[in-house]
Parts: sequence; structure tokens; C-alpha cells
Amino acid sequence: MLEPLKRDKVWMKTIEQYLNKNYWQAASFYQIFQLDPTGEVIGLIDGFEVYPVTEQLEIIGLIASNGKGLTLVHFMDLRVKSKYNVLKTLISLKTNCLKGNLFSVDVAKQILEKSLIETNDEDYYWMAFEGQILSEFQQSKLTEKLNAYSKNGISLSLASEIDFNQMVPFLIEVEKNFNRNPLSVNQLKKKMNERSNLDAYLLVMYKEQVIGQGLLEYSLSGHRLVGGIYVIEAFRHKGIGNLITLALCQLLFEKHTLPALTVESGNDIAMKLYEHAGFKIKGDLKTSYIKMR
Repeated sequence: MLEPLKRDKVWMKTIEQYLNKNYWQAASFYQIFQLDPTGEVIGLIDGFEVYPVTEQLEIIGLIASNGKGLTLVHFMDLRVKSKYNVLKTLISLKTNCLKGNLFSVDVAKQILEKSLIETNDEDYYWMAFEGQILSEFQQSKLTEKLNAYSKNGISLSLASEIDFNQMVPFLIEVEKNFNRNPLSVNQLKKKMNERSNLDAYLLVMYKEQVIGQGLLEYSLSGHRLVGGIYVIEAFRHKGIGNLITLALCQLLFEKHTLPALTVESGNDIAMKLYEHAGFKIKGDLKTSYIKMR
């Protein structure tokens, strides 16, 4: 089995260089590392272990696990297929969800081929905003949208400003939509308290009802991930998702940070929406739910 990553400054610097070299291909790994304000890797978040794959002192791949079935993978090339300790590590981690760029996930499944019973894939693209600031047109468009929606009783608010009891029906729907295990009200409240501590967790309100959400998630070295965007069915196809995206982007630009996001590869409507807002495709991302013998 591969040896876990040593958490010293030398290895953290080596990992930082590896991630910068493979920025969009290994972008999913940024969620498990702690970064300082300059984007330097300074630590690993609790709950994850990282296993470097090396050859002649060169890192040729990374495997990371949360110990609960989620395994992140990034491989430079096919050399990892000849390493038996990679197979042993993937099996010992009791993986049920592989995540990484398309090439790496497919290679991992090839390595696990004799152990796999079932796979179910979801393909995405990484998209990033190209530019330094929102154009005057986009800023005025956001202001116009907010004004137009407010006339119809729709507004944006920070989650910390909304009473939790107003959120419960919406939060339950979100959990169901993403096929997550049902949470008790107390568990939902704890989750909301954690999210409310984020510097930007926005809720869309229709009068007193929560109808949508969006938040800023983890940081890459040069970008911040815009995610968690969800709008209830009765209010879809009204541009609310675009409204949330633009609002979160504006918050990032005020902090001189560039936004990035992921979008399903077959969601042409969303891709066109984001491209119109100034985003460009930068790389691919794959999530593969697997079942092993």
C-alpha cells in the first residue's frame, strides 16, 4: 500500500508545485488542502489522507480519501497502472465514489477492473471567469435583475439574516434532490450554522419563502469555487440561477478573486448561461459511483 503524505513543509511545498502544474486537471484536490491568502499550501484538512504515487522521486499521481468511501484521484500518465501498491491502496480505501479529471478516474477504474461490479458516471466541466472585473454591462445587468425581481417579491439575503425555521422546507428539498441521507432538524440546523459562518451563503427569498441558494465553497490557488446553486422547481427557468451566480461573482470581484464553477457536461443551457456571463471551459471532472466485490 502507498505511504500517506508526510505533513511537513517540504512535502507541502512539493504538493503545491504539483497542483499548480496540474491546476485544472487536479482542481478537485484543492478542497482538501488548507491554503494561506497567497494560495500557498500550508496543511491538510481534518478527515483526509493523501497518498502520493512516486517514481524515482517524482510524483506521478495523487490519491486522497476521507475514509468514508470518497476517493480523489489524479494521475499524470499510465505509469501508475504498473504499480501494484496503487491497486492495493484503492481497494483498501473501500472506495465507493471516485472523483477527479476524466483521464484519472478512467485509469483508476481500469486498475480496479477485476474488482468492479457496477459503475455509474457523472461528467462535468470546470469553468472559470476570464477577466479581472465584472464589466459595467454585467454590473448594470445584475442591478437591473435585482430591481426587477424585487418588484415581484424576490430578493437575495445572507443565510445568517434568515430565521432557521423559514429554511427548513427548502433545506429538506435540497437534501432530497441531491439524494443525500435524510437529516434530522437538529442536523440541518448544525449544517446551516456551519454554512452561515461562510463569508457568502446566499438565499433567494420569495416574500417569506426560501426558493433558492448559492454559496462560495473552497479556494483554488487562483480562484474560488461558486457552487451549491439550487432553485425550487416552481421558480426555475426564470433566470434566478444566473442571478445567484452573478451576485456571488460580484462578491468575489470585490475581493479581487476570480470565480470558478462546475457544470454538468450535458447541461447546454447552463453552459451557455455561464459562457454568456464570461466563463470559459478549463477542464473536465468526473464522479464515478462504484461497487466492488
